Amino acid sequence: MGVPRSESLLAGAILLQELAARAGADRFQVSDRALREGLVLEALGQPAPAAAQPADLRRRQVLQLAERTEGVWRHGQQTARLALRLFDLTTSVHGLGEREREWLEYAALLHDIGYVIQYRNHHKHAYYLITNASLDAFDRREIEIVAHVARYHRGPTPKAHRHPSLAVLEPWQRRTIRQLAALLRLADALDRTHASRVDELFCAIRKKRVTLEVLSRWDVGLELEAARERGRYFAKVFDCRLRLRQGLETASL
Repeated sequence: MGVPRSESLLAGAILLQELAARAGADRFQVSDRALREGLVLEALGQPAPAAAQPADLRRRQVLQLAERTEGVWRHGQQTARLALRLFDLTTSVHGLGEREREWLEYAALLHDIGYVIQYRNHHKHAYYLITNASLDAFDRREIEIVAHVARYHRGPTPKAHRHPSLAVLEPWQRRTIRQLAALLRLADALDRTHASRVDELFCAIRKKRVTLEVLSRWDVGLELEAARERGRYFAKVFDCRLRLRQGLETASL
Protein backbone atom coordinates (compact mmCIF):
# COMPACT_ATOMS: atom_id res chain seq x y z
CA MET A 1 0.00 0.00 0.00
CA GLY A 2 1.35 3.42 -0.97
CA VAL A 3 1.93 6.22 1.51
CA PRO A 4 -1.07 8.36 0.36
CA ARG A 5 -3.50 5.48 0.99
CA SER A 6 -1.90 4.36 4.24
CA GLU A 7 -2.36 7.85 5.65
CA SER A 8 -6.13 7.58 5.17
CA LEU A 9 -6.43 4.01 6.46
CA LEU A 10 -7.14 4.94 10.09
CA ALA A 11 -9.81 7.48 9.19
CA GLY A 12 -11.45 4.96 6.87
CA ALA A 13 -11.44 2.27 9.54
CA ILE A 14 -13.10 4.63 12.05
CA LEU A 15 -15.75 5.52 9.48
CA LEU A 16 -16.48 1.85 8.76
CA GLN A 17 -16.70 1.12 12.47
CA GLU A 18 -19.24 3.91 12.94
CA LEU A 19 -21.28 2.76 9.94
CA ALA A 20 -21.32 -0.80 11.24
CA ALA A 21 -22.46 0.36 14.67
CA ARG A 22 -25.31 2.43 13.25
CA ALA A 23 -26.40 -0.30 10.85
CA GLY A 24 -26.07 -3.11 13.39
CA ALA A 25 -23.74 -4.97 11.04
CA ASP A 26 -21.01 -7.32 12.20
CA ARG A 27 -19.32 -7.93 8.85
CA PHE A 28 -18.57 -6.26 5.50
CA GLN A 29 -18.35 -7.70 2.01
CA VAL A 30 -15.43 -6.12 0.14
CA SER A 31 -15.87 -5.60 -3.60
CA ASP A 32 -12.99 -6.29 -5.96
CA ARG A 33 -14.20 -3.40 -8.09
CA ALA A 34 -13.25 0.26 -7.81
CA LEU A 35 -15.02 3.59 -8.12
CA ARG A 36 -14.26 3.76 -11.82
CA GLU A 37 -16.07 0.50 -12.54
CA GLY A 38 -19.07 1.74 -10.59
CA LEU A 39 -19.19 4.95 -12.60
CA VAL A 40 -18.94 2.99 -15.84
CA LEU A 41 -21.74 0.60 -14.91
CA GLU A 42 -23.91 3.47 -13.72
CA ALA A 43 -23.31 5.43 -16.91
CA LEU A 44 -23.94 2.47 -19.20
CA GLY A 45 -27.06 1.53 -17.27
CA GLN A 46 -28.77 4.89 -17.50
CA PRO A 47 -31.60 5.14 -20.01
CA ALA A 48 -30.66 7.25 -22.99
CA PRO A 49 -32.69 10.39 -23.79
CA ALA A 50 -35.54 9.87 -26.22
CA ALA A 51 -34.31 10.08 -29.79
CA ALA A 52 -35.21 9.01 -33.28
CA GLN A 53 -34.39 5.34 -33.70
CA PRO A 54 -32.44 4.69 -36.93
CA ALA A 55 -33.24 1.47 -38.73
CA ASP A 56 -29.61 0.44 -38.71
CA LEU A 57 -28.87 -1.47 -35.50
CA ARG A 58 -25.20 -0.50 -35.43
CA ARG A 59 -25.97 3.19 -35.67
CA ARG A 60 -28.76 2.90 -33.11
CA GLN A 61 -26.42 1.29 -30.58
CA VAL A 62 -23.80 4.00 -31.08
CA LEU A 63 -26.36 6.80 -30.78
CA GLN A 64 -27.83 5.33 -27.61
CA LEU A 65 -24.36 5.30 -26.08
CA ALA A 66 -23.37 8.74 -27.39
CA GLU A 67 -26.54 10.48 -26.22
CA ARG A 68 -25.71 9.75 -22.59
CA THR A 69 -23.12 12.50 -22.74
CA GLU A 70 -25.72 15.23 -23.11
CA GLY A 71 -23.27 18.05 -22.40
CA VAL A 72 -21.14 17.26 -25.45
CA TRP A 73 -23.69 15.51 -27.68
CA ARG A 74 -24.00 18.49 -30.02
CA HIS A 75 -20.21 18.71 -30.29
CA GLY A 76 -20.07 15.00 -31.12
CA GLN A 77 -22.57 15.49 -33.93
CA GLN A 78 -20.67 18.45 -35.36
CA THR A 79 -17.36 16.61 -35.10
CA ALA A 80 -18.83 13.59 -36.89
CA ARG A 81 -20.22 15.83 -39.65
CA LEU A 82 -16.85 17.52 -40.15
CA ALA A 83 -14.94 14.23 -39.95
CA LEU A 84 -17.08 12.67 -42.68
CA ARG A 85 -16.72 15.77 -44.82
CA LEU A 86 -12.95 15.65 -44.41
CA PHE A 87 -12.97 11.94 -45.23
CA ASP A 88 -14.95 12.50 -48.43
CA LEU A 89 -12.85 15.48 -49.53
CA THR A 90 -9.55 13.67 -49.06
CA THR A 91 -10.35 10.22 -50.45
CA SER A 92 -7.57 10.54 -53.01
CA VAL A 93 -5.13 11.14 -50.14
CA HIS A 94 -6.08 8.33 -47.76
CA GLY A 95 -7.61 5.75 -50.11
CA LEU A 96 -9.97 4.37 -47.45
CA GLY A 97 -13.43 2.93 -48.11
CA GLU A 98 -16.98 2.86 -46.75
CA ARG A 99 -16.11 0.51 -43.92
CA GLU A 100 -13.49 2.89 -42.55
CA ARG A 101 -15.81 5.85 -43.11
CA GLU A 102 -18.39 4.22 -40.87
CA TRP A 103 -15.83 3.55 -38.15
CA LEU A 104 -14.72 7.20 -38.29
CA GLU A 105 -18.28 8.44 -37.86
CA TYR A 106 -18.89 6.24 -34.83
CA ALA A 107 -15.57 7.18 -33.23
CA ALA A 108 -16.39 10.86 -33.76
CA LEU A 109 -19.82 10.51 -32.15
CA LEU A 110 -18.28 8.73 -29.16
CA HIS A 111 -14.93 10.50 -28.80
CA ASP A 112 -15.97 12.59 -25.77
CA ILE A 113 -18.03 9.93 -24.00
CA GLY A 114 -15.31 9.75 -21.35
CA TYR A 115 -16.74 12.95 -19.90
CA VAL A 116 -19.25 10.81 -17.98
CA ILE A 117 -16.34 9.75 -15.78
CA GLN A 118 -14.23 12.92 -15.72
CA TYR A 119 -12.71 15.48 -18.09
CA ARG A 120 -9.14 14.58 -17.22
CA ASN A 121 -8.02 11.66 -19.37
CA HIS A 122 -11.48 11.51 -20.93
CA HIS A 123 -9.91 10.15 -24.12
CA LYS A 124 -8.68 7.12 -22.16
CA HIS A 125 -12.05 6.74 -20.45
CA ALA A 126 -13.68 6.81 -23.92
CA TYR A 127 -11.66 3.74 -24.90
CA TYR A 128 -12.66 1.96 -21.68
CA LEU A 129 -16.36 2.79 -22.09
CA ILE A 130 -16.56 1.80 -25.76
CA THR A 131 -14.79 -1.52 -25.25
CA ASN A 132 -17.07 -2.35 -22.31
CA ALA A 133 -20.36 -1.19 -23.83
CA SER A 134 -23.01 -3.52 -25.23
CA LEU A 135 -22.23 -3.01 -28.91
CA ASP A 136 -23.17 -6.51 -30.01
CA ALA A 137 -23.86 -5.39 -33.58
CA PHE A 138 -20.08 -5.00 -33.98
CA ASP A 139 -17.39 -7.65 -33.94
CA ARG A 140 -14.52 -7.32 -31.49
CA ARG A 141 -12.11 -6.12 -34.15
CA GLU A 142 -14.39 -3.23 -35.08
CA ILE A 143 -14.95 -2.24 -31.47
CA GLU A 144 -11.20 -2.08 -30.90
CA ILE A 145 -10.71 0.12 -33.95
CA VAL A 146 -13.53 2.53 -33.07
CA ALA A 147 -12.40 2.68 -29.43
CA HIS A 148 -8.78 3.36 -30.37
CA VAL A 149 -9.70 6.08 -32.85
CA ALA A 150 -11.83 7.77 -30.18
CA ARG A 151 -9.03 7.35 -27.65
CA TYR A 152 -6.48 9.05 -29.92
CA HIS A 153 -8.59 12.12 -30.71
CA ARG A 154 -6.29 13.95 -28.28
CA GLY A 155 -3.19 13.33 -26.24
CA PRO A 156 -0.24 11.25 -27.48
CA THR A 157 -0.48 9.95 -31.02
CA PRO A 158 -0.81 6.17 -31.61
CA LYS A 159 2.46 4.38 -30.90
CA ALA A 160 2.45 0.59 -30.55
CA HIS A 161 5.63 0.47 -28.48
CA ARG A 162 4.05 2.70 -25.83
CA HIS A 163 0.49 1.42 -25.77
CA PRO A 164 -0.03 -2.34 -25.17
CA SER A 165 -3.64 -2.33 -26.40
CA LEU A 166 -2.39 -1.03 -29.74
CA ALA A 167 0.60 -3.34 -29.94
CA VAL A 168 -1.55 -6.49 -30.01
CA LEU A 169 -3.46 -5.37 -33.10
CA GLU A 170 -2.53 -6.32 -36.64
CA PRO A 171 -0.45 -3.87 -38.72
CA TRP A 172 -3.37 -2.96 -40.99
CA GLN A 173 -5.51 -2.16 -37.95
CA ARG A 174 -2.85 0.12 -36.49
CA ARG A 175 -2.46 1.85 -39.85
CA THR A 176 -6.22 2.39 -40.11
CA ILE A 177 -6.36 3.75 -36.56
CA ARG A 178 -3.59 6.25 -37.32
CA GLN A 179 -5.33 7.45 -40.47
CA LEU A 180 -8.77 7.79 -38.89
CA ALA A 181 -7.32 9.40 -35.76
CA ALA A 182 -5.61 12.01 -37.94
CA LEU A 183 -8.95 12.87 -39.55
CA LEU A 184 -10.76 12.91 -36.19
CA ARG A 185 -8.16 15.15 -34.54
CA LEU A 186 -8.56 17.70 -37.31
CA ALA A 187 -12.36 17.53 -37.21
CA ASP A 188 -12.37 17.89 -33.42
CA ALA A 189 -10.11 20.94 -33.68
CA LEU A 190 -12.50 22.54 -36.17
CA ASP A 191 -15.11 22.59 -33.40
CA ARG A 192 -12.69 23.72 -30.72
CA THR A 193 -15.24 26.03 -29.07
CA HIS A 194 -18.02 23.40 -29.18
CA ALA A 195 -20.16 26.11 -30.81
CA SER A 196 -20.61 24.49 -34.26
CA ARG A 197 -19.20 27.57 -35.96
CA VAL A 198 -17.88 25.84 -39.09
CA ASP A 199 -20.61 25.69 -41.72
CA GLU A 200 -18.81 23.96 -44.58
CA LEU A 201 -15.46 22.69 -45.77
CA PHE A 202 -13.98 22.66 -49.25
CA CYS A 203 -10.70 21.14 -50.33
CA ALA A 204 -8.24 21.46 -53.19
CA ILE A 205 -5.58 18.78 -53.61
CA ARG A 206 -2.56 19.21 -55.83
CA LYS A 207 0.22 16.68 -55.65
CA LYS A 208 1.16 16.60 -51.95
CA ARG A 209 -0.50 19.86 -51.00
CA VAL A 210 -3.95 19.84 -49.38
CA THR A 211 -5.68 23.23 -49.10
CA LEU A 212 -8.67 23.19 -46.77
CA GLU A 213 -11.09 26.12 -46.94
CA VAL A 214 -13.19 26.71 -43.84
CA LEU A 215 -16.48 28.53 -44.41
CA SER A 216 -18.23 30.18 -41.49
CA ARG A 217 -20.50 33.10 -40.64
CA TRP A 218 -18.62 33.47 -37.36
CA ASP A 219 -15.13 34.13 -36.10
CA VAL A 220 -13.34 30.79 -36.22
CA GLY A 221 -9.96 32.00 -35.02
CA LEU A 222 -9.82 29.48 -32.18
CA GLU A 223 -10.84 26.66 -34.50
CA LEU A 224 -8.13 27.57 -37.01
CA GLU A 225 -5.52 27.84 -34.28
CA ALA A 226 -6.43 24.40 -32.95
CA ALA A 227 -6.50 22.97 -36.47
CA ARG A 228 -3.01 24.31 -37.15
CA GLU A 229 -1.76 22.30 -34.19
CA ARG A 230 -3.79 19.15 -34.77
CA GLY A 231 -3.22 19.29 -38.50
CA ARG A 232 0.46 18.52 -38.07
CA TYR A 233 -0.42 14.91 -37.35
CA PHE A 234 -2.65 14.81 -40.45
CA ALA A 235 0.27 16.09 -42.55
CA LYS A 236 2.60 13.50 -41.02
CA VAL A 237 0.28 10.51 -41.46
CA PHE A 238 -0.63 11.33 -45.06
CA ASP A 239 2.79 12.70 -46.04
CA CYS A 240 1.41 15.98 -47.32
CA ARG A 241 1.45 19.70 -46.68
CA LEU A 242 -1.81 21.00 -45.20
CA ARG A 243 -3.00 24.57 -45.66
CA LEU A 244 -6.00 25.96 -43.78
CA ARG A 245 -7.81 28.99 -45.13
CA GLN A 246 -10.79 31.04 -44.01
CA GLY A 247 -11.57 34.19 -45.94
CA LEU A 248 -8.38 36.22 -46.21
CA GLU A 249 -6.73 34.35 -43.34
CA THR A 250 -4.33 31.61 -44.34
CA ALA A 251 -2.33 29.25 -42.16
CA SER A 252 0.27 26.85 -43.52
CA LEU A 253 1.76 23.73 -41.99
